[in-house]
Amino acid sequence: MTASVAVKRQDHDDQFQRVQAPDDVRWRALARLYERKSAVDNLITALERYQLERR
Repeated sequence: MTASVAVKRQDHDDQFQRVQAPDDVRWRALARLYERKSAVDNLITALERYQLERR
């Protein structure tokens, strides 16, 4: 492999990693949002149960 081909390949690999990184960040952010939504849903359910028990 010549030096220019190696440089072109490395540039392509760098571009591929940059394209993948934002998707990975978005996926992890979405996963955190679903975890938080689940926690909020659990809190709401617990508060509703607490209010029913106090009556």
